[in-house]
This record gives sequence, C-alpha cells and structure tokens, in this order.
Amino acid sequence: MTTESASLAAVFRDAAALHALVGGAPLLSDWITIDQASVDRFAEATGDQQWIHVDPERASRHSAAPLRMAS
Repeated sequence: MTTESASLAAVFRDAAALHALVGGAPLLSDWITIDQASVDRFAEATGDQQWIHVDPERASRHSAAPLRMAS
C-alpha cells in the first residue's frame, strides 16, 4: 500500500494488499463537502435520478426531511 501525498488516498497494488488490512483499524480521511453538483454527478453516473436527491424544490415541498437526501 502507498499513499498519495496530495490526496492522501490509499492505493493498493493488488487484492492481497487490501485483504491484509481486514480486521485492522479503518482507513480514515478528512471530511469533504457534498454539494448539490456532486450529488447530481453521482446521480448521472449511477442512473439514480430519484427526486429526493436531485430536485431541491420538490424535496423541500414533499419530503418529511427539510432537505434533499444523499445516501
């Protein structure tokens, strides 16, 4: 395993390197902000266009939650 200094992302050379971490301490990263543009890009990539995620106005009118849901 190596880490990239700019992104601090874990890079595994093969499945065995990843498997070696099973049962160990979790890998952690800094918090990131998930904005609506990020949710929209994810929805486009996965085909999940559920209005509760991608339509802020409808979500505020018809959802029990005051904001859209990202999960």
